[in-house]
Amino acid sequence: MCLQQSEIPAACLQALRRDSAEAAPAWGLSCIGVQLSQLLQQQARQSMQLFDGDLLKAFLVLEVATRHPLAHGHYHRTGEGVAFSNVHSLAQSTGIPRETVRRKVHELIAAHWLLRLEDGGLVLHDQRLRVYQEQILPAQAQLMLQMADKVRSLQTAMLPADG
Repeated sequence: MCLQQSEIPAACLQALRRDSAEAAPAWGLSCIGVQLSQLLQQQARQSMQLFDGDLLKAFLVLEVATRHPLAHGHYHRTGEGVAFSNVHSLAQSTGIPRETVRRKVHELIAAHWLLRLEDGGLVLHDQRLRVYQEQILPAQAQLMLQMADKVRSLQTAMLPADG
């Protein structure tokens, strides 16, 4: 229960400190693993809300958005010489069957998450780019920073009392 709170209570950290001194350090690392799993779980929940429960769509948007992050929104100026993601490259890099990628990309284009360029490249749609940059990314960063604080607390609690 301690690990699910926004900040790990001092009593929990003391117990971890005591238990880490008596047991193998793997126990403390397991606590850190739980924190990282909770981060992934929270990110998945946020993505499911945005993409109507379809994590595969969320994953494909993330793949497209992280390939050339500075070119999105400026593709009309910087598109030349930039190899944007396409259905084939997404299928290759993710291991997802090409037909599944093609179908999901089609749905993402219809929902204005992605825009297909004349050469078949994919970029974030202008209508969603602002949402991605001003809401999704900051929310993800905040979540990661909170989790990093908790992991640092756990790491500190695992240090030997004399170190």
